Amino acid sequence: MKVFYTSLILVLVCAFANVDQAKAEYKVLKARKVLIKNKKIKKGQVLTGNETLRGTSPISYLLTSKDGVRIALKGRFKAELDLKEAPTPKEPSTINLLYGKVRALVNKKEKTKDSSFKVLTKTAVAGVRGTDFMVSYIKEIDESQIICIDGEVDFGSFDGKQNQAIKKGQWGGFGGRFGAQVTQPIDLPQEALTYFLKDIKL
Repeated sequence: MKVFYTSLILVLVCAFANVDQAKAEYKVLKARKVLIKNKKIKKGQVLTGNETLRGTSPISYLLTSKDGVRIALKGRFKAELDLKEAPTPKEPSTINLLYGKVRALVNKKEKTKDSSFKVLTKTAVAGVRGTDFMVSYIKEIDESQIICIDGEVDFGSFDGKQNQAIKKGQWGGFGGRFGAQVTQPIDLPQEALTYFLKDIKL
């Protein structure tokens, strides 16, 4: 009997482990000059949620979507995706932006203290709780920038020692021209927000 219960527990543990590690399938809505393992991504293709994407041209563009989450990358970029079917604050969906810029719209229904969707750069972390935002990383000068179009983003240094709440219509940064401190957010004029909205469309 003990052997039976031990086996049952192991089966349940493995089952839950597989659920935690399940990757989300994102459908490609638009694609132009974007590669996975040196192969062009095409419209209608399904991303398994665990890929490295690379934009090879200034006009490169990728738009992908699933269940209220939309992700767009533009220009020359490289990004590692780890998108989970059921992300949690302990196991969030992440985009590791090695260089370039990304915009994401995350419609999160539940209200929690911690984010289950994050964008990472070499120097910074942006934790999202139901919002529309953009992150860029310039690897040559080690600079991260963020613009919050709607909602709120927790933006801070990668080591977690510095943090700022970036609210709707605000811009912030860290590293490079911003220096060694996460800057106080700056309110952007509507003209600037309109420009960024047109720069990467969702």
